[in-house]
Amino acid sequence: MKIERMKAEYAGITKPYGAGVKIGNMIYLSGMAGIDPATNQVVIDPIYNNRVEECVNAQIECIFKKVEATLKKFGATLNDIVYLESLLVGAEIWPFVAQAIKREMPDGLYEQTAHTAFGVTSLVPPGAFVEVAVTAVAPE
Repeated sequence: MKIERMKAEYAGITKPYGAGVKIGNMIYLSGMAGIDPATNQVVIDPIYNNRVEECVNAQIECIFKKVEATLKKFGATLNDIVYLESLLVGAEIWPFVAQAIKREMPDGLYEQTAHTAFGVTSLVPPGAFVEVAVTAVAPE
């Protein structure tokens, strides 16, 4: 079975882990935080003034842009996602995370996708509120 691996490279920096692996038609993406690939900084717009919901929305939007780009390199799309795993800094942000992910996924897909979420005390890098890992099945 063919195995394809992809390096995680953001802002010209190669990370010490892979962005994802494709084994056959199964795609496993590493957890992604809301880090702007152009700046290598956590996405938190100062206008939010620590309003958690807006920060979560911005970070999820950034995460899903990276997920979409990475899936595309493996020959898949957001429609091919079958499983999500989320790490949340504090379980109380779950409603914000769920709504933000639902907005980023194709219509109706979120409700049909398996999803596990964990509340954690912190993430790397500091300032990240959420990290999302994805499993997808590429079209044959």
